[in-house]
Amino acid sequence: MNSEDQMDIKEVTVHYEKAVALESVSLKVMHGTVVALIGPNGAGKSTLLRAISGLKALTSGQIWIEGKRIDGTPPMSIVRLGIAHVPEGRRLFPYMSVLHNLEMGAYTRTDKKEIENDMQEVFSHFPILKERRLQKAGTLSGGQQQMLAIARSLMAKPKLLLLDEPSLGLSPLLVREIEDILKNICRSNVSILLVEQNAELALSFATKVYVMSTGRIVSEGSPEELSESEFVKKAYLGR
Repeated sequence: MNSEDQMDIKEVTVHYEKAVALESVSLKVMHGTVVALIGPNGAGKSTLLRAISGLKALTSGQIWIEGKRIDGTPPMSIVRLGIAHVPEGRRLFPYMSVLHNLEMGAYTRTDKKEIENDMQEVFSHFPILKERRLQKAGTLSGGQQQMLAIARSLMAKPKLLLLDEPSLGLSPLLVREIEDILKNICRSNVSILLVEQNAELALSFATKVYVMSTGRIVSEGSPEELSESEFVKKAYLGR
C-alpha cells in the first residue's frame, strides 16, 4: 500500500445470497482527497460503503486502511479507526434532540474536552443546528436532517467520511449549501468517499471519480477527464 493511500480496496466481491452485488471492485482514496462514486440505482455503490463499514461481509477481496486490513472487522472497531458512514436516508434518532443526536456521534470517544471543542466546530459548519439544538431531529426539514446526519458523523472525529447520496431529495439551493459544507469539511483534512447520483455535484469538487454499473467499476479518471467522456455525458450529465 502506497504511503499516500488512506484506503485501498482490492478486488472486492460481495454477494446477496446468490446475486452478485459487487464484482472485483478496486479503488483508492488518498489522504486529503474527495473520491466520488457515481452510477445508477442498483449499481452497488451503497453496498460498497456498507462493506467498508463492516456492515456487509465480503465474498472475496481486501479492504485496507492506512496499512491495516479491516475486512472482517466489527463496525464499532472500524469507527474507532476513523471511518464514519452517513447512510442514505440519514438514519437519525427522530425523537431525540439535535444535541443528543450529535452526542451519539461521539459515543466511541472519552475525550470530553475535545468532544466539546468538536461540537463547537460542528456548529460553526452548521449554524442552523446550533439554533435548533434542543429541537427533536424528526421535526427538522429534510435539508436540516441531512446536515444533522453529516454533523453527527463528524462528532466521531473521522479521518475518512463515507457519504451516501447526501443530495437526495434536496432542492437545488440546499444541494449547493451541502456542497459548500462538504468543501469546508475537506479543508479540515477529512477525506471523503462520496456516493452520488447527482453527477454534476460529484464532478464539481471531487479529486477523482469512479463510475459504477452492475457491480463493476466501468470508468475512472479526474473530473475533467470524465466530464469530456461521451459515455458519462450521455448517461449522467444529460448532454
